[in-house]
Parts: sequence; C-alpha cells; structure tokens
Amino acid sequence: MASSTGLQSVKHSLRLFFSNKYLYASVVRAMDQTVAATADTRSPEFQDYKSKHDMAAAKGVAKLLRERMRENDIHWVEFRKPKGKPYHGRLKAIVETMREEGVVFASSPPKSLMANGESGVGQ
Repeated sequence: MASSTGLQSVKHSLRLFFSNKYLYASVVRAMDQTVAATADTRSPEFQDYKSKHDMAAAKGVAKLLRERMRENDIHWVEFRKPKGKPYHGRLKAIVETMREEGVVFASSPPKSLMANGESGVGQ
C-alpha cells in the first residue's frame, strides 16, 4: 500500500529454481504471492548460449531479471538461501550479479532507498 510519502511497504522475494536443463528466477510479491518479474534460460535472449544452465547463463538470468525489475520499479528484494544449499556456483553467480546491477538485498525497505524517495516496490 502506498503511504503519504509515496513509499510502499510491500515486500518482494527472490525465488530461484535450477533444473537439469534450465535456470529460473522470479521476484514474487509477498503480500499475494504474485510474480512481479521473472527470467529463465528458456527465453529467446538465451538462444545463442551454448549451455542454458552454467555460470554464464546464471549471470545472464540475473541481468535479465534486473532489467525486468527496473521496468516494475523494484529496487530491493528479500532472499533467503535455501537450507542445505551452499552459497556458491550458480546461486552465488545470480545473487552477486544482481548486487552488481544495483539490487539491494534486505528484509525491509533499505533506508537509503527511502531517503531517495524510491519505493523499491512495483505495482
């Protein structure tokens, strides 16, 4: 919901799924579990990739997801590493590439975004 300052308090979470063939990443609105942005290696953007589930593909998915997050005015997400999964490989590549692209990972709207008047959340 929008507040008097124009900020919204809706959280979004990053969800990742790795199959044997493809990588999938989605940003889901916590309030109603709707998908706000998504990217996967089945997309036409990955047509020229030799492998659709390696490190290069993971970085490509992260960049594509960030583009789609910008389109929906989403600047921060919540992410919890799955229990039992080590933070390395494709998982790390996606998260670190998204950080490099300017995504903030937090459990509530970062003060820096609130000070700039950005909502950090899409529609």
